[in-house]
Amino acid sequence: MKKFLSLFALSLLTISAGAVTDLSQANALQDDENFTFNGNAVVTVCRNNYVFLRDESGFGMISGVQGTFENGQVLNSGWSATKTSNNGWAWFAQASGLSASGETNTALAAAIVPYSIDESLLNAYVCIQNQAPSFFPARKFTLPDGSKIAKTESLWAGNADATTGNYNVYGVIVKIGDELMFNILDYEDYVEPIEIIRGDANGDGIVNISDVTLLINAVLNDDFSTINIANSDMDENEAINVSDVTALIAIVMNN
Repeated sequence: MKKFLSLFALSLLTISAGAVTDLSQANALQDDENFTFNGNAVVTVCRNNYVFLRDESGFGMISGVQGTFENGQVLNSGWSATKTSNNGWAWFAQASGLSASGETNTALAAAIVPYSIDESLLNAYVCIQNQAPSFFPARKFTLPDGSKIAKTESLWAGNADATTGNYNVYGVIVKIGDELMFNILDYEDYVEPIEIIRGDANGDGIVNISDVTLLINAVLNDDFSTINIANSDMDENEAINVSDVTALIAIVMNN
């Protein structure tokens, strides 16, 4: 009888996966397995009762969340959930014990800008950059490597503010059937990156004594209208002063 009870208890243990310590382990579980997460997962985005997560091992998604979590927050360990999936779209359901610790990790929370899409980005929060409005109702987005990714929903339908200009589009990579899909969550105006040549105060593409002279005059006269502010901020503290002049002189003197 004792042996039977022991075997029964052992069989009960196999129903639950027990504790896992990273998201790759949680994603590898069988459907309907219960687990407790004892690792550090960072919130990448919280939208529509879903929390998307990231850690050093990969990505994850929790459904049915009550409340709001901020990007960059590290969740306290010890929360529990059930691994589930629908047609290849995996997530963690019926989560309990979710709370944010006092730690943050904004670097890990940042959206990934993908150059190609594969299954390593499943459940990842990504940004597809510089998309023209003509792509919004389209079935596919073109990535920088020329590959295409399907989208599953659009925020632009009927949005008058998204009829002109280019946009960065934010969303999550999911898998429906055999196809990787892009589930759109948000967008913002695309701003063309500005090339910064540190020390090129006059913006002519060369750093030399003329930049030193211009920067000195700007600081002495407290008039920065004649200089390229981004290039002149040598110490990147968002202020132009004597320390920037000193740094620029050192660069020019050292060729």
